[in-house]
Amino acid sequence: MQSVFMNWKRYFRLRHFLKTIRFLVADQFLPEYKKRDKSLVLVKTEAIGDYLLFRNFLEQVKKSQKYHDYRITLVGNEAWKSLAEAWDSSWVDDFIWINRKRFVDDSDYRKSKLVEVRLQGAAVVAQANYSREVVFGDSLVRASGSEQAWGSIGDAANDLPVFKNIADSWYSHLTSEPGIPLFEFGKNNAFFRQFLGVETDLQFPQTPDTWRKPGTIRIGLFPGAGEKIKQWPIAKFGELAKRLGEVYTGASFVVLGGPD
Repeated sequence: MQSVFMNWKRYFRLRHFLKTIRFLVADQFLPEYKKRDKSLVLVKTEAIGDYLLFRNFLEQVKKSQKYHDYRITLVGNEAWKSLAEAWDSSWVDDFIWINRKRFVDDSDYRKSKLVEVRLQGAAVVAQANYSREVVFGDSLVRASGSEQAWGSIGDAANDLPVFKNIADSWYSHLTSEPGIPLFEFGKNNAFFRQFLGVETDLQFPQTPDTWRKPGTIRIGLFPGAGEKIKQWPIAKFGELAKRLGEVYTGASFVVLGGPD
């Protein structure tokens, strides 16, 4: 049984490797890049949890001295489309939505989205993701055609180092690592401090409900994850909830997520 599992694992790794090679070649054939001044494209194609740890920085960008008069386009994962359009339309002028599955399985769909990004004529493009993905965020940054491309030096957790090294060359600015272990929100904070050139005043992620009712505390627990290796043991969530309940007396808890 273990040998069967290992064979399937090798098969999917080989399939991913071959697809990445194909994308590195095919993604280059796009329309001519025509720069539009004062245009900024932000790329965030990860899951909903990553979006919640990223979205507060959209306001920071829109209100910044550097980009307050730019037209901002967000390239995002359609899984959180309804939330972003309800919460963040004040900070984003245009949205481009990506279906991740179709983006890697449907070559016509992939090409159409890359072309849509290219036609933005981005003067600046940025991706804050620390553990970047070549076939998703990195490929969209390259498709933008912008000579001002910002990203994080990050790590190769989601790709082979050889592919990450290739993708690194698609950026004009790679922000430095924080130097100490940080939660994803802290990594985003470190990126945007360097991208905007100013300190941000965000301490933790907030939602519009939090802003309207500052006297109430609701704590959401997401015990699921996209991959088993990323799932925290249920007992640990129980321990965490107990400790949070002792600190935030009167707080209400809600368990969120899909079937997992």
